[in-house]
Amino acid sequence: MKNLKCRNHWMGLIGYVLYASIGWVPLTETEAMEAMEARTARWHASGASAHVWRGITRHDNVTMGTGIELGAYGFRTHAWGFIRGDELDKIADQGVIADTELAFMYRFPLRSLTLDLGYSEYMYNVGPENTRELFANMVIPFNRYLDLLALLAYDIGVHDDYYVRSGIRVHAEIARPLTLFTEATMAAAGKGFSIGPKGGAHDYGIRAGLSHEINPRLRWGMDMQWTGSLDKDVLPKQKVISFLTIRLAVDI
Repeated sequence: MKNLKCRNHWMGLIGYVLYASIGWVPLTETEAMEAMEARTARWHASGASAHVWRGITRHDNVTMGTGIELGAYGFRTHAWGFIRGDELDKIADQGVIADTELAFMYRFPLRSLTLDLGYSEYMYNVGPENTRELFANMVIPFNRYLDLLALLAYDIGVHDDYYVRSGIRVHAEIARPLTLFTEATMAAAGKGFSIGPKGGAHDYGIRAGLSHEINPRLRWGMDMQWTGSLDKDVLPKQKVISFLTIRLAVDI
C-alpha cells in the first residue's frame, strides 16, 4: 500500500507537469531566429564530496570533474568527466578519468518552457558497464519563483528500460548577482534500470544552494544535496545520503 501511494504521488506530479506543458507558446519568427543562431562555449569544473547519480552512489569519496559545452543553432554538445580523489595515486594503472559522459541534444525554440531532446553516452573506466540513452529534459516556469521539472530517459544499451523524474525548483534573486534556490524531486525506474529485484518508485532528492555571477562570463555556485530510496526493493539503501558540490563556469 505504501509503495502504491508513492507511485500515485509520482504519477500525479508527472501528469501535472505534462499537463502544464500543453500551453507552450512558440517564439516569434525573429525570436526563434535569434535563439537558433545563438552560439555558446562554456568550460566548467566542479568538486564534490561524493558522486551520486540518480540516487545511486557511484563513488563515496571526493571527486573532481571538468567539462565543456558547445552550442549553436539550437544544437548543443556536452562532454564531462571526473577523477576520484582517493584514486589519484592509481591514475597510471586506471587512466586519468573515472567516468565520462558525452551528450548531444537539441533545444526547441519555445518561449514558455525549456525542452531538450538528446542522446548520451556513458563510459566508465572502473565499475559499471558502458551504456547509452535517449532523453527528454523539460523545465516549465510556473511563475517568477517556481519552475516545474521533468526528465524522461530510456537506456538503449545495458539496461534497456526507463528512468523518469519530476520535481519543483524554487529560486529567488536576493541581490543582482546572487541567486538562492532549492529543488525537490522524485523518480521511478523500470525493472531493467533498477539495481533491486523490481521496478517502480526509485529515489527522491532535495537540493539547496546558491549561484553567484562574478561577471557576465564567470559564475560559481555551491549546493548541498540529500537523496534516498523510495522503495528499497527498487533502490537498495545507498551509502551516501548527503553531499556537497562546488561549481565554477566560464563562458569562453
